[in-house]
Amino acid sequence: WNGTLRLCKSRRENVRHYSSSQYSDLKLSSQIVKSSNVKEGQSPTLVIHGLFGSGQNWRAISRRLSSNLGSDLHLIDLRNHGDSPHSPQHSYSLMSRDVLQYLSDHHIPKANFIGHSMGGKVVMQLALDHAEKVEKLLVADISPVNYRDSFQKFIDFIRFMKELDLQKIKSRKEADEALSNKVPVSCLHRKRNKD
Repeated sequence: WNGTLRLCKSRRENVRHYSSSQYSDLKLSSQIVKSSNVKEGQSPTLVIHGLFGSGQNWRAISRRLSSNLGSDLHLIDLRNHGDSPHSPQHSYSLMSRDVLQYLSDHHIPKANFIGHSMGGKVVMQLALDHAEKVEKLLVADISPVNYRDSFQKFIDFIRFMKELDLQKIKSRKEADEALSNKVPVSCLHRKRNKD
């Protein structure tokens, strides 16, 4: 294995950061959380984050999750996220191949996968293309459907939020009120009356 190892800044000695070897055009970064009770024959679990996220999003629950699962946890940073390199090429197919290369680099013949949101799409793509690499698959907060119609709404929501004058807004309620004429009420955090 020719990747580089750097120790985590945390005092926890059983957490390490790895970078995988070159595959498509970049090296995926990860944090590996060692389980204190790996079950015999248990495959590691790779956790794949959602859009705008990183493996770091899973740190708070990683030790408990690793212990409960009885397997080491690999908190992956996908391309264009976290500590992994950025690339102008970005697709589910490429991200799936990056994860496949990560498995190869770490000599993992088969793994369990937890994919959240965009990460769920990535692991579904991996399962379709390389089912032999997937022992178990958990996909959270995403469905295997095309979200093209929702994409423009998402872009609009970001634009509306960027237009807010954050110097004047002091609460979530005030933000909801400022967005209320642009965003559907169902998307706001308002409590609804049951009348």
